[in-house]
Amino acid sequence: IAFRSERQGGGFYVMPALGGEERKIADQGRTPRFSPDGNWILYWVGFTTGWHIIPSFGKTYVVAATGGTQRQIAPEFQDAVWPIWSPDGRQILFLGRRDTKGPYEETIDWWVAPVERGTPTRTGAVSSLRRQRHAGRPRIPSQWVGDKVVFSSAFQATTNLW
Repeated sequence: IAFRSERQGGGFYVMPALGGEERKIADQGRTPRFSPDGNWILYWVGFTTGWHIIPSFGKTYVVAATGGTQRQIAPEFQDAVWPIWSPDGRQILFLGRRDTKGPYEETIDWWVAPVERGTPTRTGAVSSLRRQRHAGRPRIPSQWVGDKVVFSSAFQATTNLW
């Protein structure tokens, strides 16, 4: 089990599913997610206000499930948060901004990056969803299933899953 705790400055921990001692894996880590094969944990560090990222405070990392040295995903990005694994564990989808120039609404998008080094690809999903008034603002990508992504989005006075 991987979980976030606010103790000792905040971070994420792992512990056996049947109980036992927890071990801190990363300081400040948020939303830890095991890779599909269970060997890696994906997480991010940073701060948000709602679905908005506070500029230059969101970074995504991957670390072995047993702990050790973490590796940053998309280090060239100003912000990369709320990451999720692709079903095969070879790619990561995250909400990010390559730079902070330009209006926030035009620079934020979902990006797909290879777990191994490579260039992230902008999906265009955020602007597409914004044009569809019924979808509201995309928030957090929750799960990547096959060729679909489940996410939550605010619409009028409610938040729904899409």
